[in-house]
Amino acid sequence: MSTIAVDAMGGDSAPQEIVKGAILAKDQGVDVILSGDKTLIETYLDGVNIPIIDYPEVISMTDNPARALRTKKNASILGALQLVKENKADGVFSAGATGGTLVGSISVLGKIKGVLRPAIAAVLPGLEGDTILLDAGSSLDVKPKVLLQYGAMGSKLAEIIFEMINSNNYSSNLLKVFTTRPDTIFGASFIAVSVDHPIVKNFENEKSFDDDWINGFSLNEQKEA
Repeated sequence: MSTIAVDAMGGDSAPQEIVKGAILAKDQGVDVILSGDKTLIETYLDGVNIPIIDYPEVISMTDNPARALRTKKNASILGALQLVKENKADGVFSAGATGGTLVGSISVLGKIKGVLRPAIAAVLPGLEGDTILLDAGSSLDVKPKVLLQYGAMGSKLAEIIFEMINSNNYSSNLLKVFTTRPDTIFGASFIAVSVDHPIVKNFENEKSFDDDWINGFSLNEQKEA
């Protein structure tokens, strides 16, 4: 069973509600380590034996993440991340400040070699199956090459958590595109597709574009599409 490091001070009504959740997880066989104000956490454990590391400071929703990491060396999220770095935990759970969690993860754990910018992934339920959304909030201005990496990371994550490898759920002829912008409902200038998506091998090269597909635009304009 995996061990989860829990940021006990992050989130609404923390640490009380977070500790309640940790107790429920322990009852279901999950190994948990709590990171936060040890004295305060112990008042909510009611004698339940869950390990605690004492990191009493909190990075709040209003804190500047980079500045908070420099000034709050004993922040609870940093303690949880440190457990993963030291191989004492397999993963981190935090309901606290997203910015602090993201920047803290980069600072303590680093990035995978070659990844330009980490992304927050959200699993969205749907009638035809779940969908992974990248990026779900950490970046406002993203370059195309970063979007391409988001596609690759999201594709691999989907394979792992949805068990899509060699399954009927993974079609080589299907590419779903979602948008919240009304001006892209009827068409888009370009999309970034993961290089390992099966649909890539079905793309036609620019020499095979016919007049109906070009639809009034010059070939030079469509080369960037």
